[in-house]
Amino acid sequence: MLQSPHMKKMKRSLGFAVEGVTHAFTHERNVRLYFAGYVVVILLAIFVRLLTWEWLAIILSGGMFFAVELLNTALERLTDVIDENRKITGGSSFHMGLKHTKDVAAGASLVCLTMNIIVIGLVFWPYCLMLIKNI
Repeated sequence: MLQSPHMKKMKRSLGFAVEGVTHAFTHERNVRLYFAGYVVVILLAIFVRLLTWEWLAIILSGGMFFAVELLNTALERLTDVIDENRKITGGSSFHMGLKHTKDVAAGASLVCLTMNIIVIGLVFWPYCLMLIKNI
């Protein structure tokens, strides 16, 4: 079966994307921890039979955090490479611009994680209250 050049490019791009996610999952402890926690949230969501809009909120907030965490990881890698190259060419100390880049990217990840936790809390709070009332 012949494939168009456009389709070949799309398959290749998808392969790079999967490789990136796989790399982050295998090399980043925070990604693995988040994934484990998110699996627990999904299992709880199945158990309590969330409404459609609640599923949407959980999936969108979780996916957004994961995407931001991947971007944070990419920026960390890039700044590490730039810093390593700068050291090879004679720089001695860590450039503050690189530090600020890493800090801002980590801050974005923290904000997104916080929002994800708030969404999870808001979605599950009524179910927790019902459980407490039934005890």
